[in-house]
Amino acid sequence: MALTCKQVWGLVSDYLEGTLATPLRDAMTGHLVDCPRCTAIVNGVRNIIDLVADGRIFALPAGFSERLKDRLKKELDLSQNEGGGPVLLIAADEKP
Repeated sequence: MALTCKQVWGLVSDYLEGTLATPLRDAMTGHLVDCPRCTAIVNGVRNIIDLVADGRIFALPAGFSERLKDRLKKELDLSQNEGGGPVLLIAADEKP
């Protein structure tokens, strides 16, 4: 069973949670071996989960939230115009 990138994107959470049936998990693992783009997405989501689960709180540099929102908007606009892959949006509240 071969999976497309779009199918892989829809299965990332289940893959990382280990809830995929064996044939689907094996197909996804095979896709990730051959697709650096999807591998980067899966690794990025895994890193976010690890950071959020860490529980440590740290102060963001001044202006970080605004720069992040601007960058995400730019990336989303580019992705929509080019028909690119998924864009992960994260809301960040800046604390003084």
